[in-house]
Amino acid sequence: MPRCLVPLILLVACGRTELVTYDQPIPPPVDAGRDAGVDAGLRDAGLRDAGVDAGRPDAGRFDAGVDAGLPDAGFDAGVRPDAGRVDAGFDAGFDAGPGLAADDIIYLHDSAALYGYLPRTNTFTRIATITCNRPTDLAIDQAGRAFMIAGFTLYRLNLQTGVCTPLATLPELLLTLQFLPAGVVDPTAEGLVGYGPMSYWEFEPATGMAMALGSSDLGFNQIPSGDLTALEDGGAFLTVKDANGGTVCSDCLVRINPQTGAVVERYGPIGVTSVWGLATFDNKLYGFTNQGEAVILDLLGDGGVAARQLGTSPGRAFWGAAARPGAGSARDGG
Repeated sequence: MPRCLVPLILLVACGRTELVTYDQPIPPPVDAGRDAGVDAGLRDAGLRDAGVDAGRPDAGRFDAGVDAGLPDAGFDAGVRPDAGRVDAGFDAGFDAGPGLAADDIIYLHDSAALYGYLPRTNTFTRIATITCNRPTDLAIDQAGRAFMIAGFTLYRLNLQTGVCTPLATLPELLLTLQFLPAGVVDPTAEGLVGYGPMSYWEFEPATGMAMALGSSDLGFNQIPSGDLTALEDGGAFLTVKDANGGTVCSDCLVRINPQTGAVVERYGPIGVTSVWGLATFDNKLYGFTNQGEAVILDLLGDGGVAARQLGTSPGRAFWGAAARPGAGSARDGG
């Protein structure tokens, strides 16, 4: 059946970029509640963050050292920023093409910068300043192309320079963005989907044209809290929380029907809060929090979920995450 797509309006992007690279081993994991200053006043009943007017988290200012586009003191550990190019020692996978995703990196972002997390070495690396304003999430397709949402705009994102190129106007402020494998929502191609406060949407990647697949009503008075990701078999997972400040679920994991967005399985509390970034690497679920934590989410035999702490990037507040589908050792033979 033909789909009725809503034509959307193109916008113009502007801004500056700056490329900074460094690779420093991260400290041991810290208590999820350690940095009260990062999370103070961020969460909004119904959306991620009250400071961003319906869906874009914002603590009111950028992280010191990042807002000026400079490497954060203590995070780069004295490594000099590379002048205008990605550090060749950081990742040979950048050879996949200009601005495309490498196969051994999970890409993360906060309000202003793009980062890389390397699961094999458990390290974070700052890649570049992002030119679109306070992005909410990103998604990466099989070809390594990255897409980003910020405000009411869908962008293409250069994963080496952080440059955002506007693609289309969104039908509502999106909270999540993710590519699903071919055959899940599109018979022959990957499907780009995302949740807004009202609907679950599919987008045409070439034009940004949108079609509502279902409602954002997840039941149990719950709403999307952070991010959406998919395993190679098409299983799609979403972090959710109670609406209106409820305390039963401050951050839970659910599995959704990727064709409608409806919940089909509930795993309960994750064990850490504000998991705003989800990504799949080696067919495992990785979570990233607005306290800068990295965790693996293990689905338990009793139907629950547990978070295994990997580490933290002090002072960071991760708002979104994505990896190239199939990323990890299964792809590159590592």
